[in-house]
Amino acid sequence: MRFSSTQFFRLFFSELERLDIPYVLLHSYEHFPESIGSDVDFAVRTGDLQKLSGIQSALAEGHGWKLAHTVKARLYAIYSVVIDPEEPQDFLQLDACGHYVERDCFFLEDTVLLGGRIRFGEFYVPAPSVEFCYLLARTLR
Repeated sequence: MRFSSTQFFRLFFSELERLDIPYVLLHSYEHFPESIGSDVDFAVRTGDLQKLSGIQSALAEGHGWKLAHTVKARLYAIYSVVIDPEEPQDFLQLDACGHYVERDCFFLEDTVLLGGRIRFGEFYVPAPSVEFCYLLARTLR
């Protein structure tokens, strides 16, 4: 049985919890991980950003997947793609930020994004007021 993107999603975020790396899924998470329309936007502490590609690579290699792409997408942000090389249509795009910065405008500190996080099913999401601020800031970019 092949390892799916849904399984990778669950494994990655449970690994962050196991490693004591707090995170929040920033938006559009209501149907995760069964239905992921595009990339997965999430936040971690800025100091933890550098750990993500190593975690993703190790998890991918351990399950027949590959970390195909990692790039510093913007200030305090890392964008990665993990893929099943035998089933290339099965992939996951992970867009992580620490502090939320767009076009050189500093909008939200990582401590704000993670502060008051709540459980939503299996995963953590921002406090409603923080999610509102994040979504508002996204519209200003």
